[in-house]
Amino acid sequence: MHQEFLTPPEAAKLLRVQHGKIMAWIRSSELAAVNVAANKHGRPLYRIAKAAWEAFLASRANAPLGRAVRRKPKIVVKNYFAPENFSQGR
Repeated sequence: MHQEFLTPPEAAKLLRVQHGKIMAWIRSSELAAVNVAANKHGRPLYRIAKAAWEAFLASRANAPLGRAVRRKPKIVVKNYFAPENFSQGR
């Protein structure tokens, strides 16, 4: 079974983001990747499966937006002649 993989720099180039952003998504488990480094306790060497890449892109796709809700501005009218605005000490 042959499966294609992407490296984090290749993925970053496809999305036009920094390599560090891809690494942050891998560390936060938003993007599934496999560490193929020979030494598991050393520097990680990640590969992203095409299936995981497609799932990640689908999860981040923009959903169609509904109709925008237009809210009326909140109007605050202050009563300057209310008794609490006058001090009793005058």
